[in-house]
This record gives sequence, C-alpha cells and structure tokens, in this order.
Amino acid sequence: MKKSILIFLSLFMMFGLVFSAFATSSNTATLGLSAEISPYLTVSLDKTAIATTLTGNGTGTTFVDKPILTITSNIKSWKVTFKSTNGGLENAGEVIPYTVMASGGNSDITNNISSAYTITSTKRICFTSAKKTKKEGVQYTLTFAVPDQAIGTELYTAQAYTDTLTITIATN
Repeated sequence: MKKSILIFLSLFMMFGLVFSAFATSSNTATLGLSAEISPYLTVSLDKTAIATTLTGNGTGTTFVDKPILTITSNIKSWKVTFKSTNGGLENAGEVIPYTVMASGGNSDITNNISSAYTITSTKRICFTSAKKTKKEGVQYTLTFAVPDQAIGTELYTAQAYTDTLTITIATN
C-alpha cells in the first residue's frame, strides 16, 4: 500500500512538473526582421566608342552610331553630368566642337539636352529627377554631331581627333 502511494505521488509530481512547464511556456513567438537597401545609381552605355569621318571641306556630320544611355537609380533625387576631357574633338591643340542630344526617356526626368548641346570641358548637368527609376532603368538615345564650320574659318587639319566624354550619376 505504501508502495502504491509512493508511486502515485511520484507520478503525480512528474505530471505536475510537466504541466507546470507547459503553463509557463507560450504558444506564440515573435521575431523582429530588418533589411537595409544600399544606394544604387548606375549609368551605362551600349557602346564604348563611336567614330565618324568628316569630308574635310568644313561640312559637318552626324555620327551614324547612336549609343543608348541607360540610367538606373533607387534614390529619389539624382543627377547625371557630362564632362569632356578636351572640350571637343582635339589633336595637338586644335579642337573641333561637337554636340550631343538625348531623346527618349520619360516625363519624370528633366532632360537638359533634348536639343543639341555643344560639349565643353565644363561639367554639365544633363538629366535630373526627383523620382526613382524602374528596375530596368530609363534609356536615352544619344546623337552626336559635328556642326558645319563657320564661313571664314580655316579648315580643320587632316588628322585624327579624339575626346573622352565622362558621364556620371550622383545624388542631387
């Protein structure tokens, strides 16, 4: 009989411990999550170089190749600048001016070169926006041209001329 009572009390205490453990636990749990998104500002071109040939008689030309500029940003206020290394197509100090014009894009972006702009060595803000772009970015077709030489100017020397145009995106 004593054994039965001891077994009963032992079982009762074990069940009590098990149930008391459940009584202090919860049937829900919480977990806090956070994520930080890095700034993403990119510009890219589908071509790395374009070239044209001038007739040599002072008549200008439009470059046949028209690079596609893609702008992508997850920041609401950004700008894209253009800056020429030489202030035009240059060789041995002789500089031939050229223009750039951008077409395409969308109305959320201010396009300051929607008509021909003469490239100089001064940095020029060409695009600004107060909105983010879509994931695929916004595309512009860039048209480059060398204007006709002015009447009375000396013809350009027959030689190769080059320039590097640096296109940069940054927060505005």
